[in-house]
Amino acid sequence: MTDTKYYTVNEIAKLLHITEGTVRNRLCRGDDMPPHFRAGRRVLFPADQFTQWTERLASACVNAHNG
Repeated sequence: MTDTKYYTVNEIAKLLHITEGTVRNRLCRGDDMPPHFRAGRRVLFPADQFTQWTERLASACVNAHNG
């Protein structure tokens, strides 16, 4: 058994400083969001993949500003 941590929609909303509704809308529209999967009716986000996703976005932002 693994000790992988998973974030819920509520936790992702808090981490990204957006509402749960915005998270759900972005998922529904297919917007760029952290990797996720459904477990029954719940949407779960692996914590390690969330970290990689945010680091990738931050790197892209820095590269865009440095031209």
